Amino acid sequence: MVNKRGWIRIVEALIAVLMILGAIIFIIDTNNKKNYSEKENYINDLQKNVLDEISNNLELRNFALSKNESEIKKRISGYFPDFYEFDVRVCNLTEDYCLLQIYPNKNIYVADKIISGTLEVYSPVKVRIFLWEKK
Repeated sequence: MVNKRGWIRIVEALIAVLMILGAIIFIIDTNNKKNYSEKENYINDLQKNVLDEISNNLELRNFALSKNESEIKKRISGYFPDFYEFDVRVCNLTEDYCLLQIYPNKNIYVADKIISGTLEVYSPVKVRIFLWEKK
């Protein structure tokens, strides 16, 4: 009968440790989440969807692999609302910088995706979309 109390205390201590670890993990997890505004979430989703379309659409994918930025820009312009301006850059993965030529004096939202090539040719490029609000 005396040994039963020892096991109960061990189980109680184990449960207490698990509860403390659970609380610590919960606190760390909530601190790591970024608090984006609705607008930022909308823009992020919009850019992600357009980049997915470029990646999945064979015609747009081939324009990206041939670095035809102007044709990509023409084809995806309908995806963005009229109150946004955007630019597209297609760069090699080895390039250090994939930047705009002229930066507007506004908040610029940037998203990019790597397109690795086709089944026949491996020539990876990075497609980067810059998005900002019109005046």
